[in-house]
Amino acid sequence: MWTPQRHKDTAWSREVVLDVEQHPTKDYVTPDGRRFADARITLTAEAAERMWQGYMCAHCLEPFTDAYPERCGVCGFPVKEMQRKLLERDFLGHDPTVVSGFPMDRELEHLETMTVPKKRK
Repeated sequence: MWTPQRHKDTAWSREVVLDVEQHPTKDYVTPDGRRFADARITLTAEAAERMWQGYMCAHCLEPFTDAYPERCGVCGFPVKEMQRKLLERDFLGHDPTVVSGFPMDRELEHLETMTVPKKRK
């Protein structure tokens, strides 16, 4: 599986993708006609904002130093021409239940300490 390049000593050295799941109804067709199952990608709020601002490719998630370049240097996507259209068409919105950087180990430890009263027969 391809992952975006990591850039040392920048905000982009952190993860930008929180989750990837197969889209239940959409396929992705490559320019040469190959068909693949499409995916739903959950990004951090920061990454989604950078994408809307044009500092990250909506096609391959590559970060940019300048907003809305003509094309992505990695995948060739026409960022300046198509990015806003793609996001307006495909962006599903913000999910308030997704919390970036949530300390899951602390939550699991807390859940283990909770007791649930047993039902009486």
